[in-house]
Amino acid sequence: MYEQVLERLHLEHDLRHALSHGELQLFYQPFFNLADQQLVGMESLVRWQHPERGLILPGAFISIAEDTGLIVDLDKWVLEQACRQFWLWQQQFQGAANLILSVNVSAKTLKHPSFLHHLSRIQQQYPLGRGQLVLELTESIALELGSEMLSLLESLRERHIEISIDDFGTGYSCLSYLHSLPIHHLKVDRAFVQQLEDNQRNLKITKMILVLAQELGYRVIAEGIETHEQLHILQRLGCDYGQGYLFARPMPAEALASLLKAH
Repeated sequence: MYEQVLERLHLEHDLRHALSHGELQLFYQPFFNLADQQLVGMESLVRWQHPERGLILPGAFISIAEDTGLIVDLDKWVLEQACRQFWLWQQQFQGAANLILSVNVSAKTLKHPSFLHHLSRIQQQYPLGRGQLVLELTESIALELGSEMLSLLESLRERHIEISIDDFGTGYSCLSYLHSLPIHHLKVDRAFVQQLEDNQRNLKITKMILVLAQELGYRVIAEGIETHEQLHILQRLGCDYGQGYLFARPMPAEALASLLKAH
């Protein structure tokens, strides 16, 4: 236990250093229209290039950032860097004009008094088209924000920013917020997608999510698609978009630029 606490303290110290010394970088995982497999957009994913430990994935440091409050600075950095890169791509590649940029944001960041001001400054500096910026929120955020949720999401909608509920069906699913909040996208968690071929229960749950989303007018993104069979099942079910290793792994900005050039 002592070693675990010490390791966590070291990571927290190093993360504070990383935020101010340029050790963080963004990777991008593209997602595609499942009907024709054309590029639709990309999700920004933070990585930590530690000088001694090498590349660290978010699962190893996001919880520490949440617990210490560093998540606010981290989210703001990711949002600004992703919007800047996406805006630059739009200047370089004609095909990027109709794509979508998806960015994950935590409840602590959304509740921070300076968040909306920070967002407005980014939008002025890097003006994106209506609906091109999508903020991904987890289901638990609805509970964490409580009564603030509706007014906050309305403020985002006024700024022409769309909302996606990440990992739908795995958290605190509450159907009441689906009809009352300005949501545009639902993401089907990889836990359902990866067992579509041989788990009838997961197949039925995925089908139910898709029917619900279609009735409410949401787009659905399936994550974690790794096999052609999973792709064919999701196509038959009428899923809109998908991402996963079958299409592309998360990649640095230079590699995605090559994809955009081809697109």
